[in-house]
Amino acid sequence: MLSSTLASASGGSTDLDNVLPHLENDINTTVNCLVAAQKSGVGRFIIPGSTDEPVHASESVPDSPYAMARVTCVNYGKMFHNLYGTPIVVCRIFMAYGPGQKPRKILHYIIRSMLADQPPKLNPGGRMVDWVFIDDVIDALVLAGAKPGLQGKALEIGSGVLVSINDVADKVRELIPGAPCAQTGAESFYGGVRAADLDAASRYIQWSPKVSLDEGLRATVQRYRRQASY
Repeated sequence: MLSSTLASASGGSTDLDNVLPHLENDINTTVNCLVAAQKSGVGRFIIPGSTDEPVHASESVPDSPYAMARVTCVNYGKMFHNLYGTPIVVCRIFMAYGPGQKPRKILHYIIRSMLADQPPKLNPGGRMVDWVFIDDVIDALVLAGAKPGLQGKALEIGSGVLVSINDVADKVRELIPGAPCAQTGAESFYGGVRAADLDAASRYIQWSPKVSLDEGLRATVQRYRRQASY
């Protein structure tokens, strides 16, 4: 049996109002699922990590309620594995994108704005991101749930390549003829930027992303265009 806690408030904002939603939707949900999984003897429990969480003890304290929640969820999983033998696998997912995302997600916002002939406002547009298409993420999660001998392992699920938000906006604009240019504000520092290390995913589940950024963006724009009847 495969169990995964994908429910999340999933917002990177540092607003105070985000603290309790992440506590309730991320941490409490994960702990309840871990308890239920251990009691029921689940065969594999996947814990989604995040590109926003610090992965080394020497790194700084998480810089948002979301990042803190993901670190906490992962550590609860590790504790359950060490104390109770719960067969957890951590899949640290980088910037997943594709059709059907929440409206507050950056790519959803860029595409919808450009389809509506409104310039998206990007700040910080220069932030470097490791983008991974949703189909590739799903494939990785299924493999992580099925491959034997993974208990206690951590895998990183991304492309292994960094591309700025501004560059992605330019690519989207090329796919929507006549779309306005994005507006970029003053850049601000964004710590912890790194690409996924695909070593463990390749070694343990023989996974690597199949969908290029250009292909993924094209499929995403086409889907939104059909849905909006543009």
